[in-house]
Amino acid sequence: MSAHTSDTDVALIEKLRNSAFFKVYQEGFQSATGLPLVLVAVGETGFPVCHDGPNQNRFCEALNTGNHPCTQCKLAQNCLMQDATERTRTQKCFAGMNESAIPVRLGGHTVGHLKTGQILTQKPTTENCEALAEALKANGCTPATTRELTELYASSPVINERSYAGMLTILSAFSLQLSALMNRIVLESRNSEPETVRKAKAYIMALSGIRNVK
Repeated sequence: MSAHTSDTDVALIEKLRNSAFFKVYQEGFQSATGLPLVLVAVGETGFPVCHDGPNQNRFCEALNTGNHPCTQCKLAQNCLMQDATERTRTQKCFAGMNESAIPVRLGGHTVGHLKTGQILTQKPTTENCEALAEALKANGCTPATTRELTELYASSPVINERSYAGMLTILSAFSLQLSALMNRIVLESRNSEPETVRKAKAYIMALSGIRNVK
């Protein structure tokens, strides 16, 4: 877990993920674009974080099936999440797939990411497929597996760069709405706190000189 991410932040992201507000938007975005969309907390364990649910890229899914996900995929995911701390970032994996992370922020720091992608912005050429096959073989794939994965790669969805950029702009606006919702949840939680608890906190702060106790 990130040093800047508390259990409270993770719980907030989980609340958002299970909210009707997020689920309706997620379903609408996935239906309209054909892309996957997930919401993950910063530092959330488990891989891959964008390969669950509808609209998975079949190549990505097959490559990461089982208990041993692609090492290069995992490295690319980690780099993407670390880079997308304040603004939307897009990164290409070793196969040229675009994956993007849009930060969801609260109180000046990022507590989660919207993730989408698993698409190509150009139709793969014969040369692209041959290069991929060589990379797969070098990573220990059998000829049969290499052939299957290369065929799936060649049939991957393609979205031109301009259209994909537009989709990311829409998600950036949605992330602001999620941030506003989180702020509202936090305020409602504080307002619903019993008077005795608030007084106890105030007493503790007065004794310790701490300005704010969460």
